[in-house]
Amino acid sequence: MRRHWFYLSCAEADWEPFLEKFHNDLSNSLSQRTGLAKEDLGYFGINRIQAAGEDSQSAIDALNHSHLLLQLLTPAYFLSDACAREWQIFRWRERALMRTLTAGTRHPSSIIPVFWDAERTLPPPPAAMRHHLKSERHDFGDQYTRQGLRQLMADSTNLNVYHDFVVALSDRLYHIATSYELPSIENLPAVWDIPDVFTHSKPKAPTAKAAPAKVRASEPLSQSVVGYQEATAGPAVATPKGKERIFISYRRHDTEGFAGRLFDQLANHFGEDQIFMDLDAIEPGEDFIEVIEEAVGDCHLMIAIIGRGWVTCTDGQGRRRLDNPEDFVRVEISAALERGIRVIPVLVQGASIPRADQLPEALAKLARRNAFELSSMRWKYDVGRLVATIEKILRQAE
Repeated sequence: MRRHWFYLSCAEADWEPFLEKFHNDLSNSLSQRTGLAKEDLGYFGINRIQAAGEDSQSAIDALNHSHLLLQLLTPAYFLSDACAREWQIFRWRERALMRTLTAGTRHPSSIIPVFWDAERTLPPPPAAMRHHLKSERHDFGDQYTRQGLRQLMADSTNLNVYHDFVVALSDRLYHIATSYELPSIENLPAVWDIPDVFTHSKPKAPTAKAAPAKVRASEPLSQSVVGYQEATAGPAVATPKGKERIFISYRRHDTEGFAGRLFDQLANHFGEDQIFMDLDAIEPGEDFIEVIEEAVGDCHLMIAIIGRGWVTCTDGQGRRRLDNPEDFVRVEISAALERGIRVIPVLVQGASIPRADQLPEALAKLARRNAFELSSMRWKYDVGRLVATIEKILRQAE
């Protein structure tokens, strides 16, 4: 059984490329410290612990054998039943360790909170977690807790502070992991028997009619959101094979993570064969502009994912990508606008719709499109509203 040094616990709604970078940077720092391969050091949870999920067993094995748990604290974290159960497994392991120690013996906690968002933006933590947060609040500097780790990564002027944090955290992980051996739990309960310490509830055990494993449903929607989706989405639209009806345009170095998550959820609802997203579908030797224009011409609507760096992103020579007539994103969106195809700007990372004077003439009409915001804090709710909008557009196109 592989024993990871840390298990990174974070809410599915918070997934973005910055998370992978943090995971990789921390693994690299630990690798330099220990001489071990970075692949053996960290396990990236991303809510894989599910009542009927295909990744549940690997996640539970990692939780039961990793040295430490890193909690990535955001508002969405405290709404995640999966994160609550990840925390609970480590609490059981810590209690098992305490039973083997002499009374009064102190040891550093194996549960380390990481303020991904600024501390002031977080809701009051569950009572069971408060003592952990108090002890860790200022151990890595006031700027970190005041701004949050994500903001340190996003602001280029703070990169030194971010790198210092990663080194300090890897030192902490190394010290704790080499100080004592956290025991594993024999006969660990099934996922649906692990209490959710955030809401004090248990998920229902899967039945023979449980959702397919590939459907990611680790964080149940609230009843109000479910009701909204049922009331607005309508029946699933029957779609013909062979022609993608939804085109997702995104910039790989800006919003790849958001695009991938959105593709997964739209594919679960509409069918993977109804969505064109990635240039990986273009065969070697094909003219990429012709393929893009053909795919755009076949679709009924385009989703243009816009992040904070969408307008200003530059190439290797420092030139703005949107100013290049052969830039993939420019070709995709201009082709859709020219054909009168519905283009929905989808804003992520707190981005704003670009002004017309920020865009090349071929994209100027995009500034007049009504934008749709996807927030990490209410991801599933926002995606539900987007699905309802897409359903309506596709029905009108029939």
